[in-house]
Amino acid sequence: MFGAMARPLLAVALVLAACTAPPEATPQTRAPARAATNAIELVLANNSAQTTAFTGNAFSLGGATSMFLVLDVTAASGTSPTLDVKVQTTEDGTSWCDFAAFGQATAVSRQIVRVVTIVVPNTAQVTCTDATLAAATVHQGPLGRSIRIKHLAPGGTTPSFTYTVKVWVTD
Repeated sequence: MFGAMARPLLAVALVLAACTAPPEATPQTRAPARAATNAIELVLANNSAQTTAFTGNAFSLGGATSMFLVLDVTAASGTSPTLDVKVQTTEDGTSWCDFAAFGQATAVSRQIVRVVTIVVPNTAQVTCTDATLAAATVHQGPLGRSIRIKHLAPGGTTPSFTYTVKVWVTD
């Protein structure tokens, strides 16, 4: 008699266990991997057909300790087009300084740059520049309170670029 009652109880226990399983047990409810690192995604620029100079809006960094910057060029046209995108920082909202420059874009491409914003041993002092940092250069170390992107007029003959710049900031 006890054995007959145990089977339904076992079945109920298994159903309850399946219904109350932690989210990690069901792949469709698992959070994206980047959520575990407290990453915040910001879109610094989402530009269509840029043919002139552009300066993006400022975004607050908060207590960021590192970030990944992504330049995604989805269209490029013109004769020998070139695009130089800089990422800048400021402490006061007035004086902006380049801290990262993507490699010069000439066609559809994607570039990813990692920046560590905490103090890095043996970090050399750098001179503040405004949209003149050499292509494919990154200054590691502390940043100001905000960041933005900037590019001068694209080079070449009738150049046009469509691109997005995103940043994933971690604390």
